[in-house]
Amino acid sequence: LPERALHWLRTLLKYKLPPGRTLELGCAHGGFVALMQWAGFHATGLELSPWVVDFAHRTFDVPMLLGKLEDQQIAPGSFDVIALMDVMEHLPDPVGTMRRSLELLKPDGMLLIQTPRHIEGRTHEQMLASSDPFLEQLKAIQHLYLFSETSIRELFRRLGAEQLAFEPAIFAHYDMFVAVSRVPLPSHAPEAVVKALTATPGGRLVLALIDADASYREARLRIPALEAQLRA
Repeated sequence: LPERALHWLRTLLKYKLPPGRTLELGCAHGGFVALMQWAGFHATGLELSPWVVDFAHRTFDVPMLLGKLEDQQIAPGSFDVIALMDVMEHLPDPVGTMRRSLELLKPDGMLLIQTPRHIEGRTHEQMLASSDPFLEQLKAIQHLYLFSETSIRELFRRLGAEQLAFEPAIFAHYDMFVAVSRVPLPSHAPEAVVKALTATPGGRLVLALIDADASYREARLRIPALEAQLRA
């Protein structure tokens, strides 16, 4: 919650403000779904395992769907946002699942995706020689499809969603983080985000978390200078 989910939420709020309907595929314990709910979204999670669905219900009391996205009875144009965090690389049919995801989005809806990023032009031999962190993502059976920025652009171009905005990934040494839409993505000013979050009690709590995280990250940037002063 205080690390990955908050990082994802800051980027989500840059492009979409509450209220709105969101769905997270492969949401695991449901923490990001809960955070989106607190921020003012009507958020739902989806998982393949009945045990995980029950765990998310018990842990964060969030709405959950069970099973593959393609098997859900959801009306087209239902969601403002569909998020996939460390999910796309596991999909046996990424084209089919992304096509269905785009069908379920409103015309101005967006996908928010975190997935491993292959650096183009770098061979396997070169990665081995440099102990490239991307080698960790070469997981047989688990990671079925891995993308570069060019290939993920091409995937969504073929699906009619050509508006991509790449954002800093929380694990930037091997991941990419991208917002995808059929239409140009807006960019909300920090003042608009604050206004949207202060409209609800849960949103004010989320704003406090974001502010505390900003203070924490600022403090971490000051640590090297403080250590140098201490040594002196």
